[in-house]
Amino acid sequence: LHLHNFTQEALTLELKFLCGADFADIFELRGSHRAQPGELLGANLQPDRLHFSYRGLDDVWRETVLSFSPPPSSLSPDSVNFALTLGAGEETALAICVACHVGHASPRPLYTLSSALDTILTEREAWQARFPQVSTNHEGFNAWVNRSLHDLALLHVDLGQGGYVSAGIPWFATLFGRDSLITALETVVFSPDLAAGVLRTLAR
Repeated sequence: LHLHNFTQEALTLELKFLCGADFADIFELRGSHRAQPGELLGANLQPDRLHFSYRGLDDVWRETVLSFSPPPSSLSPDSVNFALTLGAGEETALAICVACHVGHASPRPLYTLSSALDTILTEREAWQARFPQVSTNHEGFNAWVNRSLHDLALLHVDLGQGGYVSAGIPWFATLFGRDSLITALETVVFSPDLAAGVLRTLAR
């Protein structure tokens, strides 16, 4: 979050962010009622971060961690406050990082916005390069093919088995066997690797 004082006077302000984590699954977000949720384990406060923990009905521990740079002026289980003073023409930046952990596996490396963007664009370009390049003298057809390939890259998720194609964003951004299998079947002639990854992921 970039802040810039465009006035000729010093400004003092307080930014307050409301935060929380309910660990609802994708179907609860869409309105499905759940008979029994897991156990919310409360918030753990540290000077520069806020931990939300949850134990699911599958007995798997999950955690969402919010970390702040610079450290906030104050924080509570549901809000974070930054007290700032900016001189005339002065600017500053606040970084808020969200990290999600499942089980007790080693945490994944944290990315800045720019490094995350660079990483995902590189991954998508490499994945799209597996497909044959199609070019015709009809610009509309070319745009349609390229848009379809970009959409597949956007929906592709790789959990280490070669990956699958999620059913949709944002409400179906998870593994649906039917949707992944249909996509794999329709693209197998262009990229057998995708079909193989879907089968391995479903088998696992």
